[in-house]
Amino acid sequence: MMSASEASNAREWRSLAMPKKELCLAFTLPTGQSFRWRKTGDDVYTGVVHKRVVQMRQQEDDAEYKVLARGEDALPGEDAAVLRDYFNAGTSLGQLAQLWAKTDPRFRNVHPYFPGARVLRQDPVECLFQFVCSSNNHISRIHGMVERLCRAYGTPLPVVDQAAAADLPEDLAFYAFPTLEQLQEATDDGLRAEGFGYRAKFIVGSVGMLMGKQEGGATWLQGLRDVPYLEASEALCSLPGVGPKVAACVCLFSLDKHAAIPVDTHVWQLAARYYTPHLKGKTLTKQLMTAVESALQDKFGSHAGWAHNTLFISELASQRHVLPAHLHPGARGKAARRGSAPVQDAGAEAELSEPATPPQLLSRGQRGATRRSSAKRSARVKPESKHEAEDADAPHLCSHDQPSPSGTAAEAVKDEPSDERSNMGEGGEGYKAALDLLKEGFTLKAEGSEPSARVTELVEVAAMDAFTAVRPADLSPKTPLAEGEGTGEQRAAPKGKRRSKKARQTD
Repeated sequence: MMSASEASNAREWRSLAMPKKELCLAFTLPTGQSFRWRKTGDDVYTGVVHKRVVQMRQQEDDAEYKVLARGEDALPGEDAAVLRDYFNAGTSLGQLAQLWAKTDPRFRNVHPYFPGARVLRQDPVECLFQFVCSSNNHISRIHGMVERLCRAYGTPLPVVDQAAAADLPEDLAFYAFPTLEQLQEATDDGLRAEGFGYRAKFIVGSVGMLMGKQEGGATWLQGLRDVPYLEASEALCSLPGVGPKVAACVCLFSLDKHAAIPVDTHVWQLAARYYTPHLKGKTLTKQLMTAVESALQDKFGSHAGWAHNTLFISELASQRHVLPAHLHPGARGKAARRGSAPVQDAGAEAELSEPATPPQLLSRGQRGATRRSSAKRSARVKPESKHEAEDADAPHLCSHDQPSPSGTAAEAVKDEPSDERSNMGEGGEGYKAALDLLKEGFTLKAEGSEPSARVTELVEVAAMDAFTAVRPADLSPKTPLAEGEGTGEQRAAPKGKRRSKKARQTD
């Protein structure tokens, strides 16, 4: 609990001594590394870091912070050190970016528009369970899951200073991420009732395995920082619900494995476009994930995960307005197909003229004008693939969603891109996962009881899109959707019974 003097000091912004080229909050906090931050003002984000309620504010030449609340063992004198550790301040992103810009054309062209996209160094327990929640999921829903987990089992962190609290939304409460001991209280049924679905058994199972470690689960996870990347990844994959993708996320975002690269939809697409053109069109398997990761590691070296982070953000539809149209993903190929530009080899992007001033370096008025102009151009660029089309409709697509070989929305129950990922058809693991989600309260009217291809499609759409079309606060897991809701668009109401072909012919 904060004292009166500490509460008064919470009103003061303090420098983190990290310029924007080293830390840009907009490209670091809401891009799928951590799910504990909320944007609470213009260039202001509020979240929880190591039992501290922290508010961050972007300035032109710095990132500033103030601590609004602390847990019992969070000492005021350690705030700056804790935050600098959280933001990996010991790594110079600016120097790395200069090196990569000299050796890679694609990075050189997009980096000026995404400066300061850092990789976080989170608590391993918190990072692990956040990404266990990430399978088959979108950022907005992962946020809700993580907050419900903290609310149910974590320690409250009340903001006692009324002046500081007045700047926050009334319904925004803060909790420390639960310890493993606190998570032992979680049950499969209890988590399912909170909307975690099949992930509930993975959370309960992982907690049980970690608590069974002789040295303690938290200590065991911390110890993975001191072993090689592949060894840490294999150790994480021994936990329920953890496959290579989630393991790579945990390694990169909490275990100091700076070369780790989580290969998701966007990374697969950008790799095929610029770095591994010989893999384009192939089905993404565990072996090809390894090939993509190795290619990017060979290209960018010991901190390949950091370079990947910038390239990944540039692929997001939600960030497309930042780039000029000619740098949009796939723009060169489309221009070539239209005959308006020469075809260039993937991975050998041509030198481009000096980029315009990135929006982050403009005034607010200039940024608004730039966004409106870019939005008009972006509207004319159609998604290159089904996955990009889905992301365009749902710009908060989780950064760690994987493409399924069948091109459907649902995935295998276990977050592992192995051969079982191809079993997405009727009766497959993805189908069962979708049915599991439907049993949580979403209903679907379909003729017949046998799982036809059409029923499979409807199940996947209802299970995935229904969750992303509404916020958990607006719809409880037990509330069924009316027909036509939750699929991103409402079905048109019937205008009367359709006449048969025979009846029309007799007219």
